[in-house]
Amino acid sequence: MIYSLAIVTALSACNSDKPAPPSADSTTTTKEYPANRTLPLERYVASHQEEIKITSAMEKLVSNCMKRYGLSYAPGTPNPFNTPEGTDRRYGLTDEEYAKSNGYHIKKTTREEAKKLTQEEELALFGGNPGTETKLKGEMIPPGGCARGAGAQVFGSNSGSNDTSLARKLMLESFSESRTREETRRAISEWSACMSQSGYKYIDPLKSGEDVMGQGEPTQAEKDVASIDARCNKRTGLAEKWFRVESDIQEKKISENFDRLAEILNKKEAGLRNAEKILASAN
Repeated sequence: MIYSLAIVTALSACNSDKPAPPSADSTTTTKEYPANRTLPLERYVASHQEEIKITSAMEKLVSNCMKRYGLSYAPGTPNPFNTPEGTDRRYGLTDEEYAKSNGYHIKKTTREEAKKLTQEEELALFGGNPGTETKLKGEMIPPGGCARGAGAQVFGSNSGSNDTSLARKLMLESFSESRTREETRRAISEWSACMSQSGYKYIDPLKSGEDVMGQGEPTQAEKDVASIDARCNKRTGLAEKWFRVESDIQEKKISENFDRLAEILNKKEAGLRNAEKILASAN
């Protein structure tokens, strides 16, 4: 039955009860939440594709370096990632079509077995003991070996890497803080009520389905729960609201740590530019 706005307003004035939350079968929908949406702090850490690019460049440099010691080092294809990226799964399950086929399971991709290094390869790759001069086949091995040298060429520093620990720390803090905010707590309660209407008593969208998940292939029971979970997330706008809350928190943290984060970003962007040049070069 469809009520006019005037009737709805009158009913609201006479009844102090909260309206029933959307159910999983409700036709009420909110704006579709894109799983690949990025949070403000994510620009300060490398994405999966950026990590693959940097790793590929470093592996190329390492391979050339190892040749100086008469060693053959053939880097394999960078391992695929078996973890969600960006905000995918950060605020619960949001992809109903994926859930229908895979439940809560993350699709696994085959990883290459790590090659066991010989003693000579390990020495050339990582260098000798700190503070000591180390030679291999008459050639000096620089401190940190070929690996640190490759990192220094990519990131332009003696450390051979870009320390993004501050950005990652702030991302952990923003997530923890966002869970305590009233808007997030209210959205989680609405999601929980939606799940309850389908017979599932869950209070935490990040732990839902644990009772139906197994180690093997997802069962139909798991797929059913996951599908309703994603549907309730969409119906209540949980991920969209939570993302908005955490984004506001992160923007504030960026302002508070602007100089240090700017240094991290500059180093990351320089590393990506160097990696592109290395990969494009003939040698």
